[in-house]
Amino acid sequence: MSPTLKAGDLIAVAAYGSRPVRRGDIVVFRLQPDGRLIAHRVLSAGGGRFRMQGDNNNLRDPWSPSLKDIVGRVVRRERGRKTRAFSGGAAGALCGGARRVRAAVRRVLFRMFRPVYLWAAERGIVRRLLPFRLQTRILAVKRPGGMELQLLAGRVLIARRPAASGTWHVRRPFKLLVDVRGLASISGDAENDDIIKK
Repeated sequence: MSPTLKAGDLIAVAAYGSRPVRRGDIVVFRLQPDGRLIAHRVLSAGGGRFRMQGDNNNLRDPWSPSLKDIVGRVVRRERGRKTRAFSGGAAGALCGGARRVRAAVRRVLFRMFRPVYLWAAERGIVRRLLPFRLQTRILAVKRPGGMELQLLAGRVLIARRPAASGTWHVRRPFKLLVDVRGLASISGDAENDDIIKK
């Protein structure tokens, strides 16, 4: 659902009660049989089932929850100090459609320019041309599978190395601004690296 909803957002969910589920609503539903909770937008309803899709997905969900699986409608999101209210129905459907089109355009543009992006990132061209250095810090976050490393610029997460992996995953366009080879040398040992433990 990014950028509408992102990991770490606090969401307020209102029960439907007698109000009908409408196309364009962002709903939280329980995925059967494992009971996992998912928040996606309603595309359509029919036969007592609902077709769902995330705003950042180019395909519809393979699941079709029923009314009994729906926990409620997302009415508000808090991200840091900012709060945003959500409307459903026609306004929500229009907003979701616009976000999906924007995500599809971004994907197409990135595929077109990916070779140039990777070439420039590997050579550090943009990093050398900038009049400033990106100020970053590394956090070590304890996860069930071990210690995850996160690279932040201010409050923005720009890269992460999952606990079970030795590979850094850098978000676009930050490969142009950080030394990816230098990141690979960070061991995750707080004694030897400049790491803030969380």
